This record gives sequence, C-alpha cells and structure tokens, in this order.
Amino acid sequence: MSLRSIIRDPLLHFLVLAAGLFFLHELLVHSNEEDDNRRIIVDRAALLNFIQYRTRSFDLETAELQLEGFSDTEIQYLVEDLVREEALAREARALGLDRNDYVIKRRLVQKLDFIARGFADTALEVSEQDLQRYFDENKSDFYIEPRITFTHVFFRGDESGGAQATGSAVESAVERAAAALLRVRQDAAEFSDARNYGERFLYGLNFADRSRSLIESQFGTTMTESLFSGDLPVGQWAGPFESDHGAHIVLVANLKPGREPVLDEVRPQVTQQATRALVERQAEEATEQIVQRYDVVLRYREEALN
Repeated sequence: MSLRSIIRDPLLHFLVLAAGLFFLHELLVHSNEEDDNRRIIVDRAALLNFIQYRTRSFDLETAELQLEGFSDTEIQYLVEDLVREEALAREARALGLDRNDYVIKRRLVQKLDFIARGFADTALEVSEQDLQRYFDENKSDFYIEPRITFTHVFFRGDESGGAQATGSAVESAVERAAAALLRVRQDAAEFSDARNYGERFLYGLNFADRSRSLIESQFGTTMTESLFSGDLPVGQWAGPFESDHGAHIVLVANLKPGREPVLDEVRPQVTQQATRALVERQAEEATEQIVQRYDVVLRYREEALN
C-alpha cells in the first residue's frame, strides 16, 4: 500500500482524531483537577462544618444559630481561618506529609476520638438515677469546705512585714498584739472598729465567708488551724495568733463547719462531672469496638529469638 493511500485511509483519520480527542480530554481533565485543587469553595455548608469542628459540638442547629449571630467582621475572620487551614492542609497532602508520619497518625486518632466524644456529648442525657449513683460514689469530690468570717488586727513580725522574722521581732509583734487585745476589749471594739488598731496587712482587714484553703494561703497553717478549730468564741476578740507574717488578734463573726452536701446543693457540678464521666466511658467502649475489628499478629517475640 502506497503512502498516499495510507494517508487517505479513513481508519487512519479516525485513529488520529481519536488520539487528538483523548489528548485534549486528558489535558482538560488534568487542568480541571489542577483548578479544583487550587479552588477553595467557602459556602454555608463549609462554614457550618468548620464551626462544628472548632467548637467540638456536632449539632447543626447550634452551629446555624452561631453563624447567624456572627457580625460581618466575625464572618470575615471565620472565612480567613477556614481558607488558611484548608490551603495549608492541601499543600501538606500534596507534599506527602500525611504519609508515614507518626504525628499525623496521632492527629488522626485524636480527630476520631474528638468526633466520637462530640457526638456522645450532644446525644447523652444523664438520668436522675445515674446522677444520684455518680454523686453517691464520688461524694467526697463535692465536699463543702468550712468557711469563716472574721476581722483582725495585725502587727508585723519584721520591718518589711515578710515571713523571715527574727525571734526577737516575732516576740515583739506578739507582745504588741497582746497589748492590743487588752485595748480592744476595754474599748468594746466591734467588727468595724478593727481598722483603728494595728498595722496594714498585705491581704486586707476583713474576710467574709472565706474558705479554709484561701485563709491558709494568706495566713499560713498554724494560724488557720486555730481559726478553724471551733474553739474561738464567736463575737469576741481573741489572740494573739502567729501567722507567716507576724502576730494577730481576731474577732470571728461566723464559722461554718465543713460538710458533705446533698445532691440538690451541687446539682450543676455533679451533672457536669457525671456527663463527662459517661462520655469518657462511651468513647472508650466505642474505641474498644473499633479495636476488636482488627486481627493482631504479634511477631516481635519471634523476631527477638532469631
């Protein structure tokens, strides 16, 4: 067959045309894929999805309410955050940073756990029976600390009012406090009169309904034990007492002993902690179900023997 007849062959024309169309198709598809990879579409669905992941609350209605409540400026910031995150994620995948990377693996594990806990949290309702059971089993966690209301008159244990006082300085402070105790009793001084005696104290003068832990942080252990012992007469001046800062005389107006509460007193805290505990338990159960789907082959002992 001559070259002229080959060129005129309709079959050749078809093959050339088909090859051209195939090349053009591949070029267009590749171009479209490149365009798609470089295009970030920010629509309502993308924003709602972004909000749910950011707030760890996979509740579409709540996300919609949040989005509707955003100002134009807040939406602009939200869009910028979404675009930045998506662009960096795509570049990282394009560079293969998501393959054989332990950090990425941990992030994927955390993400799945994050989603599981989010769904469990939104779907979970703690029954009254579960609430009572959790409270009974963890009652010590909700112990109500003793609280005290008192005023005091203070005398420094050293010149700076710090805790590093010498023995003679402390003795002097105690002596001045003892003398002040006689004066306030003679003057029949009341709660509001404490400001007329003594020296300025770092943490203030009057302490209203304060917890033991707070008083201990400001006065030290020794004086705190005396204040909360229950041995001090309410409404009467007493002392002197040594603190980490010097010497004091005090007038206790009220002392509430520590106690275990009833459920209704701490219901919000119990509900929060009980819900968290149930979410943890459900998430662990869901994780265990996933793990059970896989066959585990242990070879490290065999390799160790070889």
